[in-house]
Amino acid sequence: QRQMCIRDSDLIGLKAYSNGEYIGDLVEVLSVYSNDVYVIKNDEKEFMIPAVKEFIKKIDLENGLIDVVIIEGM
Repeated sequence: QRQMCIRDSDLIGLKAYSNGEYIGDLVEVLSVYSNDVYVIKNDEKEFMIPAVKEFIKKIDLENGLIDVVIIEGM
């Protein structure tokens, strides 16, 4: 299985969804701890999502989408 290399700049501006619901745009990639953290914002909230497979279900650069898992307290 070939892994695609995705640059941070490719991710900025992706529309983020969780359980099929739009939750905001990916506005920043933070390099902290051992993993990157994706910052997703909408008009009311900011989510900080660890960039690990448990939370990032799919990145679709062609359609400008990212599918994430939100858990309580994020």
